[in-house]
Amino acid sequence: NPDGNPRAGIPHQMNVVSAPGLYSLILRSRKPEAKAFKRWVTHEVIPSIRKTGGYLATKPDDTPEAILARAVLVAQDTIRRIEAERDDAIRTKAEIGSRREATAMATASAAVRKAAALENELGRGRDYKSVKGIPWFLDVFADTPAVYSVAGRKLSDMSRRMDYEIWEIGDSRFGSVKAYHVDVIEAFRLALKNDLNMLGKYRLRRAA
Repeated sequence: NPDGNPRAGIPHQMNVVSAPGLYSLILRSRKPEAKAFKRWVTHEVIPSIRKTGGYLATKPDDTPEAILARAVLVAQDTIRRIEAERDDAIRTKAEIGSRREATAMATASAAVRKAAALENELGRGRDYKSVKGIPWFLDVFADTPAVYSVAGRKLSDMSRRMDYEIWEIGDSRFGSVKAYHVDVIEAFRLALKNDLNMLGKYRLRRAA
């Protein structure tokens, strides 16, 4: 080689050590300088961080004012970190609470809907009732087999005119019976009230 260096022009391999790797090497080293560094880290830095959340390095020529100024900065950083952690915990707790509340409300709502559907199927529901499920029916009519059939035909006719669906629900004696929407039943009640001759032969005999 013209420069006299036999390795000139030959690519050199470079080893790069990360900061954590460097610390690990130093802490494993048995050299006096490494031991001093290790003692400083374990006896001063780590205890200070655990106690105050930071490490405040001072110099022999530092004035009390300079030390106090750095301490204030460390304290402010510590307060900001604690407040951020607190706010994050509060926000997380609120989100969990909201999710639990929403889940509970959805579960309750589903249970109410399921119960209402079951009641409707049994002819005792809020929306649909069979003729035998009408609470005021026997206050108007005599309890005879014929009246249920006649009233059912009347309610079916009114349901079609009012454009309401007629349901088929299970019945222990008849296998299934028809159920009518409460709006249709209310219209039937008002019609009976306004026309005392409607289904007159099936009505209860009132004392004179």
